[in-house]
Amino acid sequence: MTLCLRGLGVVCTFSFLMEIAGQKGFVMENARKVDLSGLTVDVKEGEPITRRNVQ
Repeated sequence: MTLCLRGLGVVCTFSFLMEIAGQKGFVMENARKVDLSGLTVDVKEGEPITRRNVQ
């Protein structure tokens, strides 16, 4: 899986457990079949993941 973490300036490919901590969450746009089961997102404000046009 490849995620473009807008606002964080990061693109990562992973198939393992991953933790992200930040001030704000990220936006996931125009994605299909995304499995976030191994992802933990800890943010201080707002939603951890904002989904736009995600199927």
